[in-house]
Amino acid sequence: MQAIQVTHYNRQHWVALNDVPEPTVGPTDVLIEVQAAGVNLTDVRFATGVMAPILPTKPPFTLGSEVAGTVLKMGAAVTTFSVGQAVYARLPHTQMGAFAERVAVAANCLAPIPAGLTFEQAAAVPSAALAAYQALTEELSLKAGDQLFLPRGAGGFGLFVIPFAHKLGIRVTTSASPQHAAALTALGAERVLDYHTTDFATELHDFDAVIDTQGRDAIPNELKILRHHGTLVSLAALPDWKFARQQGYSLPRQLIFGAAGLGFTLQARHQHKQYRFMLVHADGPQLCHISDWLADLHLTPTVAATYSLEQTQAALDQVATRQTAGEVVITR
Repeated sequence: MQAIQVTHYNRQHWVALNDVPEPTVGPTDVLIEVQAAGVNLTDVRFATGVMAPILPTKPPFTLGSEVAGTVLKMGAAVTTFSVGQAVYARLPHTQMGAFAERVAVAANCLAPIPAGLTFEQAAAVPSAALAAYQALTEELSLKAGDQLFLPRGAGGFGLFVIPFAHKLGIRVTTSASPQHAAALTALGAERVLDYHTTDFATELHDFDAVIDTQGRDAIPNELKILRHHGTLVSLAALPDWKFARQQGYSLPRQLIFGAAGLGFTLQARHQHKQYRFMLVHADGPQLCHISDWLADLHLTPTVAATYSLEQTQAALDQVATRQTAGEVVITR
């Protein structure tokens, strides 16, 4: 079968369309006929090698962590799905391979595709929606009425975290270009700052939490707007000691990651605040819960562009610009 592979790490995130062996289906796996696969910034980072220190991968390997498709075959221990069923998943970091004709997925990562969603729309959900859900319910201890700041909320992540937070009673402020303000307000944002004209670091104060998607350069200003004992959760900056322990890394790797994020940890601690790094993880039951929330909130994922498997390089190029409002999807 054909698959998109990283043959060597490179700054240009170049990939190749290769013939690869059929996936091996273990007793707890499900073989999926891929109908659509989401493309996100993590795929670009894997191709450039940026993710290698956090999640070691040795080229060649097949890219892709978001999949929507139909069940072709199930392992002997799988009883929760049926052949022909439409399913979607966020693949584990150790089991990537969505940019291919078929992929084997651990059954506990899968969920049925919500009614009314196309394969392309379903493929746009798992990574961003799970990251939003996990940031709000696992990393942060927010209650109704608490204030959350999300920078650049018009991206795929914001399209989930804003309505999810609103559903939980959390007051959300975000920043965006003016043309996105009305849509973000409709999703549940209480306030939308124009990031072209407004400096959030001087405008905002006493926030209970910030979810960072911009990376290390934004961290000092994001910490600045937090109240005492507020929490900054980053999806894009540097891993810290707690993250390394949670991942079960060896002690030497824990020391390396602890040192990498030590500056932010100490900076936050000096201000009586908290800094945390998170990495989204695959979780089928959570994805089932998210499916219920999508229906309850009448959320339809935004697919900004679709590409064929042969056009995956162009899809990665578009995602790398960080200028796309909505998800980019590989489709058959």
